[in-house]
Amino acid sequence: MEIMSRICFNTVKGNIQEDEGALPIEYHMYLDTDEENKRLAFENSDSVSGIFNITSDAECLILPLLFVGCTDCFPSINIKFNFSLNYTSDGPSLRVLDKFSPKEVFVQLPFEKNCGSEKTCVPNVSLSTRLPQKRTLIVGTTENVSVGFALSNTGDDSYKTTLVLTYPNFLHYKKISLSTESEGTSCDNQMQGSFSQLTCKIRYPIFKKGAETNFSISWQMESDKKVELRTALINVTLTCMNHGLQVLAQEHFEFPIKHSLRVTILGKANPEYMNITEQTMGKKQLLNYGFEVKGENRYNAIINVIMSIPLTSGNATLSFKGLHQIFKQRETTFCTVLPSNGNRYIYFNCTLQDLEEAVSVEAEVSIYYITERYENIKSTVVLSFDHDLYEAEEGEIYTKEVLVTIEKLTMVKSMAVIIGSSIGGFLLLAFIICVLIKCGFFRRRYKDMRPE
Repeated sequence: MEIMSRICFNTVKGNIQEDEGALPIEYHMYLDTDEENKRLAFENSDSVSGIFNITSDAECLILPLLFVGCTDCFPSINIKFNFSLNYTSDGPSLRVLDKFSPKEVFVQLPFEKNCGSEKTCVPNVSLSTRLPQKRTLIVGTTENVSVGFALSNTGDDSYKTTLVLTYPNFLHYKKISLSTESEGTSCDNQMQGSFSQLTCKIRYPIFKKGAETNFSISWQMESDKKVELRTALINVTLTCMNHGLQVLAQEHFEFPIKHSLRVTILGKANPEYMNITEQTMGKKQLLNYGFEVKGENRYNAIINVIMSIPLTSGNATLSFKGLHQIFKQRETTFCTVLPSNGNRYIYFNCTLQDLEEAVSVEAEVSIYYITERYENIKSTVVLSFDHDLYEAEEGEIYTKEVLVTIEKLTMVKSMAVIIGSSIGGFLLLAFIICVLIKCGFFRRRYKDMRPE
């Protein structure tokens, strides 16, 4: 579409007469100066320069313009025009430019807009979000994060509607998924230091009155290294360019951050079965307690293990004369013996980061008192870590009971039993012989033998 522009110059002290000749004016004209994609142009360019001679018959410069179309039809087209006197004769100039009049002029060509009666577009764009059910982001377990957005415009047309999201760099922009047909919606991601900025154009260039759109934005979560942040903050800002930059809505989302930890504890004792007699009561015996920590510790969690050994159990009383030595496999594992709790337990504590670790404690134990034939010493191994920083997988074992069974043996003196049994046997035999004599067993047999 062709548009004719008309630029007229005003000579303050009267028009130029025929005998005065022409007054040369050098001019420069620039079209759509604020836009990269020009909507208005000359035949071959977006600017033009030349010399216009003002005469008694010509005081207006006419330049044809071409409207080449637009994708952004809300901002006005800005035109800049400047001029100067181009007089090269050696004699005095016929006229001079007014010192107090501007030598540069700016003109705006507005577009017709679908606005209210006052020709002022007031959009009313609402923003609602759908957050994931599990708000905690677990590094090493959570693979993708998705946030849904729903926008609707119940006001006037919204021009250059833009959704800007800022978020930490361990979230990598993956894609935008459109739930409804939403022409003109796209996103561009840029990294800025430790944060990224995602700029999404919504229904560009015009988010029309009564329109709505639904989409979701997905991120892939980094799992190669530990994240130092405790919380992931996502800031959302919705803007438009109706009469300058306007903020339509703002949202802030916080996602707690944890790291995955796969760990379990195994406890053991050697020996698992002990015999005690009256003669060995109170004597020292070696007892070895230990535990193994297995699993995967990708993000260097500090793991604490405490084993508690009771000094009394049921009707048994024990005494640990000393913890001879703590055996461990790795230099990064640190173990100490903790004070007993009111002479009821003895503890040892280990702190470690490298898994597949086995720790054992060799101790001397003396059993002083036991009433029942069987008693169980029930020791407990407890594994702990910072639950604010780490999330363990379901089904992992953090507490393990270790049983040592004590059997009390009764010693029988064998010589006394043999002598007693022999005397009892002789007495029983004598009693049987006496009974047979009284019954005449031997007399009848003698009578039967005489006639022979």
